[in-house]
Amino acid sequence: MQYLNRNSAGKLSDPFAIVDPGSTPLGSYFPPSGLSPDELSRLNIRAQYTDHLRRTDPGRLYLVVYATKSPHLKLRGVVLYWILEGSDWKLALAQTTD
Repeated sequence: MQYLNRNSAGKLSDPFAIVDPGSTPLGSYFPPSGLSPDELSRLNIRAQYTDHLRRTDPGRLYLVVYATKSPHLKLRGVVLYWILEGSDWKLALAQTTD
């Protein structure tokens, strides 16, 4: 995956990663591309929405990925889908692990 906030040595110095969606493994953060309309209609609403974002906002959509601990010490993964609209970043979707 390509991290947009990596330092000159290629490492992350932030506690989160800003990921180019085009560099993610197939089927990881987005449904596989090339699904038929019938296959897309059978996906859950979040998967349909992330597919829509990827197709309609190329170059303006980025992912922010990080892990956090809950008060009871559960480690949770967090994925935020951000869209650049004009000069403003807007949160389009947030997902966490259970």
